[in-house]
Amino acid sequence: DLDDYFRGCVIGGPGAFLVVAEGFEAFAEAITRKLILEIADVHAAANRALNSSRELLRGLAEEAGLAEPEVFASAWHALMKGAIASAAEGHLDAARHARRAAELILKGWPLLRPRPGAPRRTL
Repeated sequence: DLDDYFRGCVIGGPGAFLVVAEGFEAFAEAITRKLILEIADVHAAANRALNSSRELLRGLAEEAGLAEPEVFASAWHALMKGAIASAAEGHLDAARHARRAAELILKGWPLLRPRPGAPRRTL
């Protein structure tokens, strides 16, 4: 049976799955369904990763003594997502431009408590 062969010898790896086409006429529909399911799964995984990175960023902002760490994490997260979307659209310099923007954000973000001897920073 072809689907048993695919299960045993072809598909593999984390999240691998099989969509069976019941005949040649159903092949296009099965491929479309599989692609949609794969894209949805990748999208969900990407969202989980980005959301966990926002929590990590918030924690790092708190440790660094930045004012409004949740707002900082949200702004940084938006910058990351924008760079990812821009790169996906073919903008080859997206990461480089995002880095420049990130440097400006970091330079201008206010601290909750100034470090001893450091000049005061404000937005």
